[in-house]
Amino acid sequence: MMDKLDALRDWLVRTAGTEWFWFAKRLSANDTGLTGAHQVGFYVPRDFALAVAPELARPIPNPRRVVRFKLMSHDQESKPNLIYYNSRVLTARRNGRNEFRVTGFGGRRSALQDQNSTGAILVTAWNTTTPSNVEAWLAETVEEEEAIESALGPVEPGTQVLRLPGLTGKLELTVAAQIGCEPDISELPAPWSRRFPVGEELTEEAVRRRPGTGQTPDFRLVERYACEYGLFRVVEAHDVLPSITGGFRTVDGFLSVAQRVANRRKSRAGRSLELHLAKIFDEEGVTYDARPATEANRRPDFVFPSIAAYRLGRQARMLGAKTSVRERWRQVLDEAARIPDKHLFTLSEGVSPGQFAQMEESRITLVVPEGNLPKFPLEIRPKLMTLASFVGLVR
Repeated sequence: MMDKLDALRDWLVRTAGTEWFWFAKRLSANDTGLTGAHQVGFYVPRDFALAVAPELARPIPNPRRVVRFKLMSHDQESKPNLIYYNSRVLTARRNGRNEFRVTGFGGRRSALQDQNSTGAILVTAWNTTTPSNVEAWLAETVEEEEAIESALGPVEPGTQVLRLPGLTGKLELTVAAQIGCEPDISELPAPWSRRFPVGEELTEEAVRRRPGTGQTPDFRLVERYACEYGLFRVVEAHDVLPSITGGFRTVDGFLSVAQRVANRRKSRAGRSLELHLAKIFDEEGVTYDARPATEANRRPDFVFPSIAAYRLGRQARMLGAKTSVRERWRQVLDEAARIPDKHLFTLSEGVSPGQFAQMEESRITLVVPEGNLPKFPLEIRPKLMTLASFVGLVR
């Protein structure tokens, strides 16, 4: 019997052909029905929805396409609808909707509607030769997420990874996100056109472009983090596109570029959030040590006010930083053993009550951007801490 991780890798290879379009995202609490929203189902970006179902552009109320949906990871099949909720467009109602969603998976018996799937990576593959056929994989473990992100790059909360034909007609991986910070390469520091900037340089440029003077720490961090990602994409395109458009003489040449891009994206995702948090702490006059060594050379992201205070047994606090906490929250448990009550900052758009209960039992307090609070289940929100509140706690 094939190992599930091997089955995932085989599936990714099988659906990598030109007849498949990919769409991936992390399921939000709204996607899995945790927030009590009507018409539960996952959101699909407009460009992707119209690429796989162009008939949805028809000016009729809520056009839809029935799809044959196979969730390969869980051996489940259903016939949901890809629907364009277009009341805002047709009626100009301010409270109308203008979004595409896949709904109708059969309720809680579907893994996609399981509250414990909140935060998990979902990859969908849409077959263009038989347009109503969709296959998908819902990651259940950290290992499965790592296999997916090795193929697609980081899948961060609030973003969607698309694989669609680009300007050249070839399939390209792109990220759909609200960024608004993608200047021409000529508007960025001149050395960046010759070498790739390090994370600190990207962070500083994002802060310069999004100073957020007078705004809360939560607002500043979210704006800058999104801007920094936009800057990263501009430099990446300048660095990579010439080699792609010029073609490859060997498979090894292609794989070398692909691996370099994937590794750089992964490295950026792991470091960027820490750099932006450090900048906020500096601006707010918070004293801390970043990534200090504790027991067994463990390295928590932040210790307040210092590692010296921690080692002397004085009151200290720690903060971990994870863009997504599903499954990964356990990684902070063995960091800073002398601090029983730990804090963990995340950009996640919700966690299930069951997962949150486990975090509470482990004495972890989640810190989230203020704008993400409504994306968590109602009963969890009072127990969350905003970044501004955490700054007040450690300042």
